[in-house]
Amino acid sequence: MTWPDGPAALVAEAQRAYQAFQAWAKQTRLVIEQSEISLISETHGFGGTLDAVLIADERAMCDFKTSAQIYPAHLLQVAAYAHLWTENRPSQPILGGHYILRFSRGEYGDFAASHFGNLDDAWSAFLHCLELYKLRAKLKARCR
Repeated sequence: MTWPDGPAALVAEAQRAYQAFQAWAKQTRLVIEQSEISLISETHGFGGTLDAVLIADERAMCDFKTSAQIYPAHLLQVAAYAHLWTENRPSQPILGGHYILRFSRGEYGDFAASHFGNLDDAWSAFLHCLELYKLRAKLKARCR
């Protein structure tokens, strides 16, 4: 892999995180089947771009994050992506769960993989947030 020019410490950090990811991928036998997949939900009126779909024995959803930790909003986002996939690709179900792969922005280039099975509660929360977003837009239009 060719690394871009940049501050030596930053490049070294990115290389360490990438190497940790490579080791994890080798251990799990998961490989990236598809990446950067843009989809739209005609049913719910939203869209998104999934980072990756992984596959070994079963297909899994994957989202990459560069953050200090995983936040609840990340779960809502992954649940929404999973719905987008299911709505658009029903013949290719996500049976292997949902991964959030976190690359830290610290000096050590840490990497962590978190797996989530059922995200029904996150999907429900996303739908509530989507409804609030749509209602807010209606209210904002009335204020003009």
